[in-house]
Amino acid sequence: MLSSAEIAARRHRHARWSEQAQQLFEQNPARYWTGLALLIAAGYLLLTLTVMTPLLVLVAVVAALIFKPILFLLLKKAIIFLFALIYWLFKSLWVKAEIPQGYLLNEQQCPALFAELQALRKSLRVPTIHQVLLDGSYNAGVIQTPRLGLLGWYHNTLVLGLPLLLTVDTAQARAVLAHELGHLSRNHGAFGNWVYRLRLRWWRVLMVLDNASESGARGLAQTIERFVSYFSAYTLVYARRCEFEADAVAAELTSKPVAASALVATHVSASWLDDAFWQPTYRRADHEAEPVADIYQQLRAFTQQQSVPAADVERYLAALQRRQVEAFDSHPPTRERVAALEQIPQWQPPTQQAAERWLGPALDTVLNDFSRQWRQYHAEGWQSHHQSLQADRERYQAIRTMDDHALSKDEQWDLARLTERFQPDADALVLYQRFHDQYPDDLTGQFVLGQRLLAKNDGRGVEYLTKAYEEFALREAVCACLVDYFIGQADSEQTERWERRAREHHDALRSAQAERATLLKTDSFESANLDAEALQQLHYSLLQTAAIKRAWVARKIVRHPGPPVHVIAIEVGGFFTSNGKVQAAMQAAAHGMRNSMPVLVVATQGGTAELGRKIKLVGQAIYPA
Repeated sequence: MLSSAEIAARRHRHARWSEQAQQLFEQNPARYWTGLALLIAAGYLLLTLTVMTPLLVLVAVVAALIFKPILFLLLKKAIIFLFALIYWLFKSLWVKAEIPQGYLLNEQQCPALFAELQALRKSLRVPTIHQVLLDGSYNAGVIQTPRLGLLGWYHNTLVLGLPLLLTVDTAQARAVLAHELGHLSRNHGAFGNWVYRLRLRWWRVLMVLDNASESGARGLAQTIERFVSYFSAYTLVYARRCEFEADAVAAELTSKPVAASALVATHVSASWLDDAFWQPTYRRADHEAEPVADIYQQLRAFTQQQSVPAADVERYLAALQRRQVEAFDSHPPTRERVAALEQIPQWQPPTQQAAERWLGPALDTVLNDFSRQWRQYHAEGWQSHHQSLQADRERYQAIRTMDDHALSKDEQWDLARLTERFQPDADALVLYQRFHDQYPDDLTGQFVLGQRLLAKNDGRGVEYLTKAYEEFALREAVCACLVDYFIGQADSEQTERWERRAREHHDALRSAQAERATLLKTDSFESANLDAEALQQLHYSLLQTAAIKRAWVARKIVRHPGPPVHVIAIEVGGFFTSNGKVQAAMQAAAHGMRNSMPVLVVATQGGTAELGRKIKLVGQAIYPA
């Protein structure tokens, strides 16, 4: 398992290598392509050696056992490890590619769309598009799925986002479609997908070796990681170049101004829909018990009747101009793509919805189907939010009837929070300030107070947010607030500082999540120190698992801050306990615990016996009571 420092080091190396590869491509393209070919050949050689080496070692060990069977007692653990490593390595090499599924369109439904598609295919001489899917994203793309694995024979799927078609006109949509087909015409898809799957195989091999506790495997993992990271950084340059080439194809089939306006429109309209339509829609759950029934019909009417305000256009274009390419970005910044078309970023309001033209009479059916699916998907979360809000409303009314001087800490916090929620015209900042004055060490209070001060452009908020950064759970939000504030203040030094801290926190968070989701033989444990009520709850959760004879609970000792990681070790009863029986009991125990608390489950028998014995030594007995 990687530490946050190791993840940060990998990120830094990746960024440096990506920049070097970009410079090489700009200065000497021929040398870049030669390097790519050599990297691919070296990668296959390294992959072969990685998989074949443990296989050859295992063959040698088995051969030695034939002549000296007594060696089995000495080499038992090594043989088990080799078998497991070979299994997971071969499994990691199989990258299964499924043909995408979704809302299928056909030529009878949408003749105008398929006529446009056929015309562009004829102009670009691209392969057949086997299916056209519609989804709810603000995006478009062509997905190539190899039906014969490494041998190819690609199934081509065009995916179009319905919100995209509702916010761009026909000319802009044609440019978007030409861009995606341009990838096919230049064979970007086949080669790019091949490179992607090759990179994915290496990353999967790396994950297997990273999680191996043996020092030899970890040493091999370090070697492979550097190669895979370098290959990934090197090929991102190619991926970004593909975008420029596809943009040129779009400009050739439409025009440079239209292709550029399509790039800008997708950026501006996506941000506008999120701010002006989707966020207000989700806020309706505050007052409405059921999700909106005709959401996509409302989206259609909204995009027909509303236009992006000039102030918002200016704000979105400013964000577009500020964005810099990140180390892991496969797409160049939009401003660079627009500049490559010899244009400047400008907002061109759509003249007619592409959805109206391309989907025609089928649009009404599509909107009905999407609305129904959206309502079904959001029903549970929407209702839960609404019920929670009603409970908050009742609590707010109760707190308001109390004497301010008699309020507990939680009641004071809820008074400020709920006043801001239910009385937006009231100045909740005064209540947050009062809470902070009484509880100056509460970091959540520091965060909210600082956030509200910066919203009023009061620089005192920086001090409060800097203090709140000490709380691990608040770091991501603190960084986002301060980056936004310093961008508005045109303070590039502080903006870069807090962006760097955000990346560092992201790396630490990934390490913390991985640490809490996995168990290794090298892990240490301590008593969970659960009270009698919590132990009784765990006991009842295990009652339905008949195979369990005894069980213990302990807490994993972790390096990263966050909630505790509880691990339950079970002992399976019976005269004969096969691995299958142990695994079934572990799965049943985990299922029984799903409503109690988040836990990991191991057993004192089978493959997790070593971990189970550790937990048994320090854990609290929970079964039988």
